[in-house]
Amino acid sequence: MKTMICPNPNCRYEGPPNEEYESLPGFFSYQLSSLLNTGPFLPKDQSTIEYRARELQGEGLGGEALWSRIADEEALSLVISGTVIVDRNGGLTAEITLYDPPARETIGRFSRRGTVDQQFDVVRGLAEEPHVSFLREFSAPVRVRYPRPTDELIFLAEHDPDGFARWDQLQTLLVDEIQRLQRPGTEPSPAVIELFARLADAAIAATSGQNDAGINAMLATLLTLPEEGYLFEMTDQVDVEALCGARDALFNAIACGAGSRWQRLYQACDAPAGFAADAVSMSRRALRNVGLAYLAHALQGAELQELLQSHLTAADNLTDRRAALAQIANADVASDWREQVFAQFLERWQDEALVVNLWFALQASARPTGAAAIERLERHAAFDSRNPNKLRSLYGAFAQQNARNFHARDGSGYSLLAERIIRLNATNPQMAAGLAKPLTRWRRYDAARQLLMQRALAHIAAQEALSKDVYEVVTKGMSASA
Repeated sequence: MKTMICPNPNCRYEGPPNEEYESLPGFFSYQLSSLLNTGPFLPKDQSTIEYRARELQGEGLGGEALWSRIADEEALSLVISGTVIVDRNGGLTAEITLYDPPARETIGRFSRRGTVDQQFDVVRGLAEEPHVSFLREFSAPVRVRYPRPTDELIFLAEHDPDGFARWDQLQTLLVDEIQRLQRPGTEPSPAVIELFARLADAAIAATSGQNDAGINAMLATLLTLPEEGYLFEMTDQVDVEALCGARDALFNAIACGAGSRWQRLYQACDAPAGFAADAVSMSRRALRNVGLAYLAHALQGAELQELLQSHLTAADNLTDRRAALAQIANADVASDWREQVFAQFLERWQDEALVVNLWFALQASARPTGAAAIERLERHAAFDSRNPNKLRSLYGAFAQQNARNFHARDGSGYSLLAERIIRLNATNPQMAAGLAKPLTRWRRYDAARQLLMQRALAHIAAQEALSKDVYEVVTKGMSASA
């Protein structure tokens, strides 16, 4: 069974008899170039392929035999007329004969409201419908809206040989799933849970197999759910409680649904030899901390506290310490123990300014931290309101990474930020203007929050001697047409 992953959405597929599949046209044109005048090939490494092609031509090979030989030897993903053929294991197939000129034909052009002509490609002889893989190798910093079934996104997330496209399709899948879970009475999709279980199995196998840094890092990235801030940016109208609750539900389902895999992944990535700064070690730490996050979510009580304390105590690098502190800051643990851990950490690292900034940011972005907790943190001796990095670590982290509390229904988060913007207006107007930007996004929220955010902006705008920086951001933000 073979499937086409096609980065050019202007593709037409002809499958078994009387079956045709045609993707939606008009997304973008795809530039093609010729290599050795033998076909519209775009290899990843053109110089390497060109050199080898000339060698094989010297041996009398050409056409189908030449390109099949290169595909077998180099194991490169050849971008051929905007398409890549892969099998269920993500490997390159020898089906590139489908794209020799006799098997490729232009069936026509169309013009749409004055836009440039778009070309359709017809491919015959495949066993199933092709899947479109957009923006391979991060070819353009754009967003593509192209609805597709869950099973197609799952296939791409597992088998697309292009790393960026693979991650992007998984993000699309997860955003769709979290949006679906916001509807009352819905449950996490078993197919998504099973996908994460398979990715966890792949990660366990990768760390005990060839232990490739690139593969490890990719799997660590794929196994990480999108943050709330990303989800907010991808949502036109945000229901704060529903969105955060949906993400929690999915995270919980993955943590519990993958069973003992997270424990095995966590243990498989342990580094008994100690810290090393090489790529493989860094990728293994990333995977281990992903395992820690899911494992911690599945535990509770004394067992959870023991795991987090053990991880923090054994940590010999800031990456692992940060991972432990992030879990402690957000986990359902005793508040006095949490405070003790953070106090001990600060005592040890109080002379390292960047680490102190991290200390503030982890707490400011944590679930238990509301407006009152921010006020306590700003009274701490380690906080300096004259230091821009401290301001970002506390107020910036609260407004941008703590959606649940910044968008509290009582408006306490908005009021606190507005007062701090007013205070900073005289001493650091650029910082004050930057902090005001989250309030200007009021249109994306429900009517009650819109009113509260507008009131906070109006309160700032009413102040005397408002700096030009703050005035511009606030007045534009208040405008209904901004």
